[in-house]
Amino acid sequence: MKDSNQWIKQGLLFLFLSFLFYFFSFIDQTFYIIFLLNIVFSVFGVMTGLFLKRQHFNKNIYLIITTIIVLILLVLMYQTTISPGYSNKLYSYIFAVIYILGIIWSAYNLIHELDKTQNISKPYDEALEINPDDTRALKNKGASLVEVDIGKALDCFDKILLINPNDSAAWHNKAVLLDKQGKHREALSYYDKALELDPGFKQAKNDNKIILEN
Repeated sequence: MKDSNQWIKQGLLFLFLSFLFYFFSFIDQTFYIIFLLNIVFSVFGVMTGLFLKRQHFNKNIYLIITTIIVLILLVLMYQTTISPGYSNKLYSYIFAVIYILGIIWSAYNLIHELDKTQNISKPYDEALEINPDDTRALKNKGASLVEVDIGKALDCFDKILLINPNDSAAWHNKAVLLDKQGKHREALSYYDKALELDPGFKQAKNDNKIILEN
């Protein structure tokens, strides 16, 4: 699942593309429709990223806003295509359907992945409600989220390091995740810190595996 920053970057990319299509709209009217579609998709991407940054993701509000975005898109499409002299209506409708299906599929996929994440982390969340500083629950929650949401897994290990900066396993686990993200140079500094705190982590570094706490 894409994290919040990836959604925002995607939204900004569509915003940049929309301005390119706007310039082409002076040549062909169809590009104006694509300009509108990219603007709407940009808003959807940034909105999704901002929602994911919140501590508690409200699915109902997210779906309501997504529906409003789709309705705005339909209104803009209708107003543009009924204007006198507008041609290429068929192509415009085809593009609109593709973008709307893209928004619906992205929203459905996101909700599905979030539900899966919540189910996986639920036992640990219950423990953390009782004791937010339970580093064992945080460590195991982070490990359970590695394949589902690497951003949230990193958040777990960051919290552990705030609670206990000398937790060598947390330093190591964060290094493993940074490696998975391709941030090898940054990961190396975390591996080194884990080895500094516990020389026994040399083999763990070579194995490149998340360490659990039972």
